[in-house]
Amino acid sequence: KATTTQQNKNNGFNSAARLLTSLVILLGLQGMAFGQTTQYSASGTFVAPAGVTSVVVKAWGGGGKGAGLGNGNPGGGGGSGAYAAHSSSSVSAGITYDVIVGVGGITTSNPSGTASTFNGISAGGGSGTNSSTGGSGGTASGGTTNTTGGSGVTVSGNDGGAGGSAPNGGVGGAGGNGPTVPGSNGSPPGGGGGGAGKNSTAFGTGARGQVEITYTCQNYSLTSTSATNVTCPATTSTVTLSGNTVNLPVGTYTVTYSLSGANVASSTATMTVSTAGSG
Repeated sequence: KATTTQQNKNNGFNSAARLLTSLVILLGLQGMAFGQTTQYSASGTFVAPAGVTSVVVKAWGGGGKGAGLGNGNPGGGGGSGAYAAHSSSSVSAGITYDVIVGVGGITTSNPSGTASTFNGISAGGGSGTNSSTGGSGGTASGGTTNTTGGSGVTVSGNDGGAGGSAPNGGVGGAGGNGPTVPGSNGSPPGGGGGGAGKNSTAFGTGARGQVEITYTCQNYSLTSTSATNVTCPATTSTVTLSGNTVNLPVGTYTVTYSLSGANVASSTATMTVSTAGSG
């Protein structure tokens, strides 16, 4: 049961009837459950929809950069970001959650990638390198699956080392194949940068991380509708929507409605259900 209010300027009966019909159609179309995945390539927020109590999460940390020494020593490859996944991370409808997406290592002063996090799940960034020794992969925690990132390759001789590849994610950049060949950038999400050949300073950068959130929307439906003051123009009509606790769950809804009569109009209203099945 939920309530929304609309001012009827003219032809109150037709307006209220049309409003009721529109509301029924709106929620009826939402009656089919469907899965949705939101992919974050930069930090943001996630608001849990009405009726959603758990989500599937995948996260990759940012990759570390490779080395470009240019002093006769080849550069090692950067480590990749870690991979963390959770098959059923608990959330509460209407709550806003921070989504942090790690960045890749791109400079000698900030060589390592940073962690991607969501709701207690963390995929650490890979270690960058400023030497011939490859960087280590990031570590993960908080998921039902926690996989350490791939390490960059340690090298000697002429060629640079390859960057580590992220588990289920981006590929590490290739090492410079020759004394003057630069390292290649890691690919997202989370690939480590390749090291440069021994006479090059052009290292490959680490790739950004990523977070994916997948959820299944609730089956929304109504059991009845009613309205007050449906025959009086220029009065306020309160439209009440009723449902059961499963199909009208707690949350905030955007209701689209339209009016008929002398003043045809379409608009939206916010409907808050604070107790499942009523509001």
